[in-house]
Amino acid sequence: RGFDSRHVLLSQISFMQLPILTQKRECGECDICCDGWLVTNVLGQDLWPGRPCHFKRNGCTIHEQRPHDPCRKFECAWLADNNIPEWMQPNKIKAIFIVREFNGQKYLNVMECGQQLDSRVLSWLFMQHINKRLINFRYQVAGGWNYVGTPEFVAEMEKYNTVIP
Repeated sequence: RGFDSRHVLLSQISFMQLPILTQKRECGECDICCDGWLVTNVLGQDLWPGRPCHFKRNGCTIHEQRPHDPCRKFECAWLADNNIPEWMQPNKIKAIFIVREFNGQKYLNVMECGQQLDSRVLSWLFMQHINKRLINFRYQVAGGWNYVGTPEFVAEMEKYNTVIP
């Protein structure tokens, strides 16, 4: 066979010139953020741990007309960050990951949603911390909050433990 000019060896391409293709994740079947684990308000209806969204009944009854804030605007860390594994979709692990900031300390907040945080999730979090991909995180186990990170972050979290949402 002769050389076909339509085929190019990958070794001949500079990878720096290739566009980075990342597929935006979608919620799909996941609607755990509407189940009453977050504190927010949707069209005058309050949500808090233990009280799901008023508009959730076999799916969202206002999906097409849902407000920008909080419904369209909210993006959990799993949705926003493809570095978080697919198997850690919130509805699969019964936990929500949210990037937050408190008193200048940025961190990943990991909240249980109806069941105790799985040890696989904790292992992943600690491996990210050890490998310096995740510096500060706050996680919940059996309803109690724990903090890992810089000494400044841990001190802030312990100081204000009762007021952090």
